[in-house]
Amino acid sequence: MKRTATSLLLLLLISTAASAGSKSSAVAELRARLDRSDVAAVNAYLSAHWESRMAPLATAVQRCDREALDLSVRLLDTTNLEALQGHTYSLELAMGKCPEKLLPLVRVDQVAMLCAVNAFSEGHPSVKIDRELDRRMTALRRHRVVAESQTGSACLDRYTELRASLDGGG
Repeated sequence: MKRTATSLLLLLLISTAASAGSKSSAVAELRARLDRSDVAAVNAYLSAHWESRMAPLATAVQRCDREALDLSVRLLDTTNLEALQGHTYSLELAMGKCPEKLLPLVRVDQVAMLCAVNAFSEGHPSVKIDRELDRRMTALRRHRVVAESQTGSACLDRYTELRASLDGGG
């Protein structure tokens, strides 16, 4: 069953309050499950238990919980498109809040997917995307060591590309 980004956002917002208390146990359970099996099995489990497991993980990721960020990044290597969309959505939102925590966990080939503003624009339709991109670039540059890393530079380049395309330059 495919879920649109809008339905993901709605589900994540509704589940935030319910999952706040269970995020640590959900992340710990998923981490243990990954230790016992593999990425494909954990993502299949997440797809089958979206509200009770994926939603708490996404909430923890969006709150920049280091364990949740690490787990969600590890689960990106999947052919399960539903799970991939869920991880990408929450990690993209986290990138706007805590790039200094997330970028060191991300591979360079994942940067373009996560240094985006699609999820943000769906949740904040009245905010101008150019302002959000500028805010994200400024915030990332404040963390000089991360900004100068390979993934940090790639993320800044991606945001610059997106910004230029909004200005009609791309």
